[in-house]
Amino acid sequence: MALLNLILAPKKTVERERLLHLTAVHELKLHGARHDARIMVTEPELDIEGFDFTISSDFESIYIQSKGTLNRGGARSWNIRAAILNPSFYNRDLMPILDGTPLCNYAIGATGGVLIHVIDLDAANEERFVVNYCYLDVFWLIGVASGVAGRDGRARARALDLLRQIRNANEIQLIRLRFSDFAKLISVTSVAKFRLHVGNPSNWASACHTHNDLAMAAAPNDAAMHLWAAVRAELC
Repeated sequence: MALLNLILAPKKTVERERLLHLTAVHELKLHGARHDARIMVTEPELDIEGFDFTISSDFESIYIQSKGTLNRGGARSWNIRAAILNPSFYNRDLMPILDGTPLCNYAIGATGGVLIHVIDLDAANEERFVVNYCYLDVFWLIGVASGVAGRDGRARARALDLLRQIRNANEIQLIRLRFSDFAKLISVTSVAKFRLHVGNPSNWASACHTHNDLAMAAAPNDAAMHLWAAVRAELC
């Protein structure tokens, strides 16, 4: 049970995080190769600024905060620096209205994302390293809040609350994210499709294009739901 020991031993944190990162990089690089694109992933460093690494292709890039957990008994909430999720100055004109004001503030922002690596303990018992992925960024929260993600009313209310927290936070404040807040992906390559446009286009940011205040939004119409059909196909 050497693999299970690496996954569970408190003293193996560095090795475990390295294995998780390399596994994700391997999948992303293969995805790029299959679509005639070069995906570049930086090495993780101290997340002083609230992110661990960046993923890029051509002129698109995304800052990623990375967390690991177990499918049973692992962490189910994390403190994340709000600035990693806050829209960058470049993206603020894309943001919809919430409570009568734009969904952005004057604090620094990265329009980044949080990636959760979920280790499958059953597979590890068989000496197989299987990782599933969950992802969250401001576009996902807007998609949930607007209804195009297909989540229920409780999830929409939670997304609105998180969007308000992000908007009201300063450059160093943390917000608490729950496991249930995240999109469960069929693969880590979904992040490349959503944010880097490598693979099938997904209209990931299209949920921002709403003429209604997010707090007042009714059920999305068929056209809005169609825009996110490719996104929902990437979710578990």
